[in-house]
Amino acid sequence: MTLNNLSNCLSDNGQNLESLSAIQESVQLLRQLTMQDPNTYEPGLGEALKTNGRIFKELGQGKEAGIYLQESITILEKYLSICPGLVSRYYREAEALLEGLEGN
Repeated sequence: MTLNNLSNCLSDNGQNLESLSAIQESVQLLRQLTMQDPNTYEPGLGEALKTNGRIFKELGQGKEAGIYLQESITILEKYLSICPGLVSRYYREAEALLEGLEGN
């Protein structure tokens, strides 16, 4: 199970603080890996940032959520034409979450 999946499971069970801890660890690791091999790890970083933003949104931390969601969108946008099957779902989810923040 990846840290992102663990984070989602914890969030689904209402354990948002534990979920946030897991996804932040995932983001930290993926940032390090992305520096070594961006094409391999950056799409995963974009997904993890989206999850991080979603959890911050669920915790009522809109400003932090917006920062992570915007970074996620920026990263995932680069890969839409290269590997759309891999990133398009996460890109759409991040956009929807960000639009939900802006609508509030």
